[in-house]
Amino acid sequence: MGGVPQCGTISTGAIVRRLTERLDTMVGAVLILKIIRACRLNLPYVLMVVLIGEGVLAAVCMFIMPPISLLMVFVGIGTLGVAAVARIVLERSEGLLAKWLGVPPMVSPE
Repeated sequence: MGGVPQCGTISTGAIVRRLTERLDTMVGAVLILKIIRACRLNLPYVLMVVLIGEGVLAAVCMFIMPPISLLMVFVGIGTLGVAAVARIVLERSEGLLAKWLGVPPMVSPE
């Protein structure tokens, strides 16, 4: 019984299953990375539409009930704060996911 001692054997099916699971995970992570990048790139445009909508609503409310238009000013400021936090979260999550996948993070267009 000479030969190479074996500590354990792994079947070919088990190897294929492990590689397939890993590939599915990588494909899913790349898809998530693309979604995060698209959200980060389109965040300023979505924010502008939301702020314009808030401004139009405030202008209409000025003639109906003036205190609501004053409230809309503070809602707009709150929207800017939420957008700043969302930008930071998107940038950090993109950086971590890109690092995990081994791809370079996308350079910010600013």
